[in-house]
Amino acid sequence: MTALSSENCSFQYQLRQTNQPLDVNYLLFLIILGKILLNILTLGMRRKNTCQNFMEYFCISLAFVDLLLLVNISIILYFRDFVLLSIRFTKYHICLFTQIISFTYGFLHYPVFLTACIDYCLNFSKTTKLSFKCQKLFYFFTVILIWISVLAYVLGDPAIYQS
Repeated sequence: MTALSSENCSFQYQLRQTNQPLDVNYLLFLIILGKILLNILTLGMRRKNTCQNFMEYFCISLAFVDLLLLVNISIILYFRDFVLLSIRFTKYHICLFTQIISFTYGFLHYPVFLTACIDYCLNFSKTTKLSFKCQKLFYFFTVILIWISVLAYVLGDPAIYQS
């Protein structure tokens, strides 16, 4: 008979053998996938006969950015280490992209809240008489401008913002 070592019989050893933890990157992938599914559910449940407003366009842009982040994470997880346009992408770029998006989301609420309030006041009082196409274009370009300005702020030179 062979004797079993005490290490193999311990509870912690058995726990390590049965519960292999998920890699953090795969866990992040699953979280963002769940967020995208919630975005689809939320956008799918909205009423079709409501008037178009700024917040609808912004919610669609948030869902699109989440989808882009998921695609980036998926590509990096699949290829692991690759070069694209002379830039080497590794698993550490997953964390970098996630941090950039997280900081961007953290600053977005200021301009979005202000723009949504202005839009609500203008739509509530019916002071603006823009055509439907002009209003859609205005909302689209406003959302694009907000995203670009907040990304420029997040990715800007930190020495400028210290003063």
